[in-house]
Amino acid sequence: MRSYEFALLKSQKAQGQSGDSAAGRLDTFTHAFLDTVCGLRSPTLYEGTSDLPGLVLRAFYLGTVPSPLLLLAPFVLLWAVARECACSRLLSHAPFSPLGTWLYFGAFGALLALACSFVPMLPAVALATVRNGSGDVTYPVIYWQADALVRSTIGQELLLYAAVFLIAGFCLGSLCSLSASLRSSSVMIAGLFLLVPPLLDNSYSLGALFPNVFAVLPSTYFSAGRIFGRLGGTGATNAIPIAGASAPLGTASICMTALLMGLAGVIVRTTRLAHSFVHARGGSPDVARSGWLLRVDGAKVGYVRNQPIVSGDLNLGPKSVVGFVAPNGYGKTTFLTALAGMPRKPSAMSASLAVRSEVQEADPTHQAAWRRMVFLLPGDSAILYDHLTPDQMLDLIRCLWGRRDDSHDYLADMGAAEFRHKRIGTLSQGMRQQVSIAVALATQSPVLLMDEPMNALDPTNRELASERIRAYASEGRCVFMSSHLLHDLDETCDDAYFIQDGKLVDVGGRHRPSLPDLYWRFYPRS
Repeated sequence: MRSYEFALLKSQKAQGQSGDSAAGRLDTFTHAFLDTVCGLRSPTLYEGTSDLPGLVLRAFYLGTVPSPLLLLAPFVLLWAVARECACSRLLSHAPFSPLGTWLYFGAFGALLALACSFVPMLPAVALATVRNGSGDVTYPVIYWQADALVRSTIGQELLLYAAVFLIAGFCLGSLCSLSASLRSSSVMIAGLFLLVPPLLDNSYSLGALFPNVFAVLPSTYFSAGRIFGRLGGTGATNAIPIAGASAPLGTASICMTALLMGLAGVIVRTTRLAHSFVHARGGSPDVARSGWLLRVDGAKVGYVRNQPIVSGDLNLGPKSVVGFVAPNGYGKTTFLTALAGMPRKPSAMSASLAVRSEVQEADPTHQAAWRRMVFLLPGDSAILYDHLTPDQMLDLIRCLWGRRDDSHDYLADMGAAEFRHKRIGTLSQGMRQQVSIAVALATQSPVLLMDEPMNALDPTNRELASERIRAYASEGRCVFMSSHLLHDLDETCDDAYFIQDGKLVDVGGRHRPSLPDLYWRFYPRS
């Protein structure tokens, strides 16, 4: 495609190094290329890469740099996202349905792959554009593919490369979705089999031995240069050397792989929810008239040797703060995690479970609606990302929970305004806990589940947190919180539940004995 390559081929022909067939291909190729160049508004032949304008240089790099290397960065980033979705940080609590999770990850992977395919070469392209101009999008690209002369242009090549990276990135995003659904980031290791084979020297020979297999494998086509040729090649070789392989087949193979992985993730997550909440259903009319936000009937949570750790009924009404008390190891965290719609092995849940607000009613099998209405704040500020600032965490909440029009300053409410711009990883445990509570309040979820929210807070901030939690519930919401700080819990809560012999026990409202007294009645010193 470039003049020095023509000179090289002509020199080889003069020295008898190319046969009549090669000479015929060279003549056909040369005439087709030069005829197209002459038809340009500004016909130009480029001697080397230093003469290439920006667009032509970009297409040259995309065809020369192995595509799996450009996809490696998106793969690593998606792996990190899969790990985050398998842990207890904020992204694992996001209100996405199984199908929504797949589509979000697929779109994220596609955009990430497209960006990573273009960003690394920006400096060289910018320099070439300044020095040689941007170039003509109609500049011809001609190569041989399966003994047929393929005519294209720089503009078409760039669009095709962009499409390949979008499809490949969506495929990697689908792999991430499957990993998140299985709650195991080790599934991402399978992604290596999509990126490694195109880089192996013997992939061509293996493709020749098993053409019917390699022609349909998606990894064969993760090298974009094989599909659309390479700008700068002599045109003497096929773009895809494996017999039976073609661009349409490659596109179909990658899309089918993404579809299968995405559907597998959706089926796994939906099946797990249906199994864990097999009896989940909405409330009956008489219960709905009595007023409630979260109702649990016949709960059995955390099976160990076929015996539930926690079982019983739970009713949380509007404008209420309800305590949850038991010693360590009694299953409080397991129960709260199940209520949040995130059952994890070896825990499970079987219950009639429903939540409703003024506008809708849902059960845990409708994951997106459930997580938008029921939010769990794990203990020890596990929900936070150390590399973000408190302000950025609040922005993330507004984005994921659709609260973009909410301008209320939850950090100021929790006394965290003065360190809102500091990285969370540099904050003390008490400061992190202040931010965690602010993040939970910012979700505006009708039902707020809190696991030991007062831990690490000093007396002043415990009092402030109690006031903010009471104010949050007074707006028609409810809060269900566990804590070992019984005096603080007693002052904050309207009602309380204890766990006795694995059963949930409602100890009554404000006229009950104090929670410290009840604690020693339920759990006397041995």
